[in-house]
Amino acid sequence: LTMPSDHGPSIHKLSNQALRSGNRRNLDAWRFYLKLLWTALLKLPNYQGTVFPQIHQSGLVTKYSRGDNIIWWGFNICTIASTLLG
Repeated sequence: LTMPSDHGPSIHKLSNQALRSGNRRNLDAWRFYLKLLWTALLKLPNYQGTVFPQIHQSGLVTKYSRGDNIIWWGFNICTIASTLLG
């Protein structure tokens, strides 16, 4: 469901657009999906440490500095090993 297809944009892309739009009314259509996803995420073990997001969008890497605390409205692939980002 997260891979692009001939049928249009992926669920991942559409939900992130709604999350990042700044208009919380755009999330109404995603309420049940996000609740299900959040419930599943809460079942994962807690992790406290540095997490490295995989960022493909140009310009974002230079926008933030090391040590910045960021609230990221969206879902991304992340790793705890920066060497895996390539």
